[in-house]
Amino acid sequence: MDLNPLEMEFQDRAVRRGGVILFAAQDALELVKRAREERVRVLGIDGFFLTGDGGTQPSMRHSIDLSNTTHRDLDSWTAAESFLKENAHFNLYFEVVMA
Repeated sequence: MDLNPLEMEFQDRAVRRGGVILFAAQDALELVKRAREERVRVLGIDGFFLTGDGGTQPSMRHSIDLSNTTHRDLDSWTAAESFLKENAHFNLYFEVVMA
């Protein structure tokens, strides 16, 4: 699995499930802040519930696509930070997709 430099920086905080790198909400927020500093665009965030048996359950309700025109009024980092803050209390883990 090839990690981008930011994922490598945060890999010790990640949970890996089925080839997907997932972060707790606070770690995902910090990753987005680093992406802003490095000018790496956030394309989307997908929320997952982790199950006790090592599985993952995606939650489309807790996902956001920042690659489309809907979010052009906000930069992708601000939209990503808002999304993560709004969804932090759901005990989800997040995949942060970056360009």
